Amino acid sequence: MRIRLSDKWVALAVFLVIAVLFLVPIFSRMTNWGSQDWDQQFFYRGAARKTIMDYGQLPLWNPWHCGGTPLLANTQSAQLSPMFLLVLAFGAPVGMKLSILLHMAIGMWGMWLLARRMRFSTQGAYASALIFMLSSWFALKIVAGHVLFFYMSLVPYVMLCMMKGLKDWRYLMLAGLLLTVQLFSGAIYMIFFTPILVVMFSIVLALRKRSWRPLLMILVIFFAFALTSAVKLLPMTAFLMEHSNLREDIQYYDGRTLFDSYLSRNQGMYSQDQMFYHTREEAGSLIEARIRGEVPWGWHEYGAYIGYVVLALVLVSFLWWRRVWDLLAMMLIFLWLGVGDYAALNLFKIFSVFPFLSTLHGPSRMSIMVIFFAALLAGFTVSRLSRLKQGKTVAWILVGVIILDLGTVGLVVLKDAFPTEAVEVRDNEEFFHLMVSDPFSTQYVNMLQNIGTLNCYERVHPEVRAIALANDEGELNPAYKGEAYLLRQDAKPEVEFSPNRFTVEVTSGTEDTLVLNQNYDQGWYSDAGKVIEVEGKVGVRLEPGEHSVRFRYLPATFIIGAVISILSIMGVMLLWRRR
Repeated sequence: MRIRLSDKWVALAVFLVIAVLFLVPIFSRMTNWGSQDWDQQFFYRGAARKTIMDYGQLPLWNPWHCGGTPLLANTQSAQLSPMFLLVLAFGAPVGMKLSILLHMAIGMWGMWLLARRMRFSTQGAYASALIFMLSSWFALKIVAGHVLFFYMSLVPYVMLCMMKGLKDWRYLMLAGLLLTVQLFSGAIYMIFFTPILVVMFSIVLALRKRSWRPLLMILVIFFAFALTSAVKLLPMTAFLMEHSNLREDIQYYDGRTLFDSYLSRNQGMYSQDQMFYHTREEAGSLIEARIRGEVPWGWHEYGAYIGYVVLALVLVSFLWWRRVWDLLAMMLIFLWLGVGDYAALNLFKIFSVFPFLSTLHGPSRMSIMVIFFAALLAGFTVSRLSRLKQGKTVAWILVGVIILDLGTVGLVVLKDAFPTEAVEVRDNEEFFHLMVSDPFSTQYVNMLQNIGTLNCYERVHPEVRAIALANDEGELNPAYKGEAYLLRQDAKPEVEFSPNRFTVEVTSGTEDTLVLNQNYDQGWYSDAGKVIEVEGKVGVRLEPGEHSVRFRYLPATFIIGAVISILSIMGVMLLWRRR
């Protein structure tokens, strides 16, 4: 089905207006900071921005995190994302709120384009788009700071590229490039979800076409992804292989939870948390217990409201099961995956035996993929209804009901978003590490002050061997020796700080080892000789005399990956221009 260009732009304009209206609670607190994971997400992007804007360096190393840890290799780092340009321009709090608007509009538009490609009527396409992004999963992820799930907005485009790729294989490379954008944006869960979708949809197309050729799409898409994403994929893979520290989370599920997640109009993150916790007075200890895997995660991991109207539309689509069996099958498989142990057979654990899926935690997060296919099924039903006598009027009424039902639920959820007023801070000239009482909400503000948070909020990081100057109550640490020191002599080196480069001026009376108070990683180099690991920190051996030692972080995986990515992206662009 060919879609008029004017219809596409009208749809985009409509979705931008809807997104602005829906996100009013956020824009009314434009400079506010968020709770839950927002501190961590502001921190990752703020650290990259500070490295670029204040020091003119590539954001490869994060000295403000865990005693020093790779930044580009962090799964949730996003400095290669197109959306990061907003952070560069406006700072993390404002830039990321603007990115929410774009994600919402892009997600709805992509779903509209996909539905129209599937020959849905105009009303059916709008219904699918609105259900997809107005479902409470998106509002809850906004409140919780689950930024990595925002890039679900690109999934409709991947599926659309696969459909077009049956006739023009260049679209398959574009699908691989979309996976690369997800990885560049720190959307690590989407790098699990989207490949599962790619494999499942390729199988569906192979069955529909009664040909094995659609299965080749898997290889083309993944090959394009691996090459174009190498600049981050290589450092990240090496980092995870060396420092993986993942734990299995507790995922509570029963019939009531399943019912409420999709059908309860009470989707408020904190009010629904009463299902799991009797009181909110222990919020700090609950967060720590969640990280240790001792208690279930909260409602933001479950809520995905569609309501009775959408549910009815999905159920009616079963009448045309021969037409939509593929969408039904994929929705039910993701629903099965999402309930975890609640099902008689835990399909999630079966999937987890595969290497790249073994690090997944939280099966309830699969509910987002359930919503994706439920939106298409509901849109299909609306499309069929629109073809009946007076059907277009009924279909538009259904679209209006969907907006009111899902929109009003989501607006209530968003009242809990970004509750904290911004804190004015002063950037310290001297850098040092600090032990803090609450690492879950202080990493960003510490970084703005040029202070490293030693006891960081992060699951995967090198063993923390750097030494803190003090704690946040002002108690000095007697074990602290400075941001650089000689191993066997009592000297006070002068340190010039920057994120990827440290220059140390020191005089050594004898042969000794200069130690930099940063965690060791293989990407460190020095102009004074080979960098060695000293008590888990960065070190280099020195001869007697005066020295000006420059330490630099530049991992080989980044250089190799950058060359591969640049050449691959250029190749995709050249091939795309060929007709």
